[in-house]
Amino acid sequence: MSTATTLCAPRGRRTQAERSSETRRRLVRAAIDSLYRLGYAATSTNLVADLAGVSRGAMLHQFPTKALLMAAVVDESLEDDYAAYRRALQGVDDPLEQICAISDTAWAQFRSPGGIAQIEVWGATRSDSELAAVVLPVHDSMYARTLADHNRRFAAAGIVDTETVRTLFYHNVSLLRGLALEHVLGTPLALLDPAVDRMKQTIIEVVRAAREARA
Repeated sequence: MSTATTLCAPRGRRTQAERSSETRRRLVRAAIDSLYRLGYAATSTNLVADLAGVSRGAMLHQFPTKALLMAAVVDESLEDDYAAYRRALQGVDDPLEQICAISDTAWAQFRSPGGIAQIEVWGATRSDSELAAVVLPVHDSMYARTLADHNRRFAAAGIVDTETVRTLFYHNVSLLRGLALEHVLGTPLALLDPAVDRMKQTIIEVVRAAREARA
C-alpha cells in the first residue's frame, strides 16, 4: 500500500469486536432500564432488543437465553456498585468514616436502576431454576467479597469479632434492600432516609462500644 493510500484511509472505523461490545452494552443497559421500570416478568429478550434498537438476531447472538442476559445485568450493575464505593472512599482515611461513606453509597446504589434490577433478578431465581443456576453463584461470590471487605474495615475501626460484623452486614443489606423496595412502591425518601441514618448511628454506637471495651 502506498503512503498516499495509507494517509487517505478512513479514520475511526470500528472493528467487529468493538461493534459487538457496543451492542452488548446497549442490550445490558436496556435490560437494566426495563427491569427497573417494568420488573422481571415483563422484561423479555424481545422487549430488550426493541428498547436497545437491536435486531432479534443480534440479541440472540449476544445472549441466547434470558438467563444469560440477566447474568450480564448482574455483572455490570455490580461493577457499577464497586466503582461507586471506590469513588466514595477517595480521600477518606478514618475507618469509621469509611464505613459511613459506604453505607450512604450503598443506599444510593440499592435504589438506583442497577440496584433495583439486581433485586428483580435475585427474586426471580425462586421460580426460575435456569436463572438461579447462572446468577446465584455470582450472588454468593458478591456476598463473600463484601463480607471480607467489611471484616477488614470493621477490624480497622475497632471491631475484630467477625460474628458481630456478619450480623451487622446482613442486617444492613436486608434493611437497605427492603427500603429500596419501599422507594419503588412510592414511599418518599423523606420517610426512608431516617431509617438509613438510624442504621449508621447503630454502626457508630457498636464501634464505639467495641473501642471502649478494648480500652
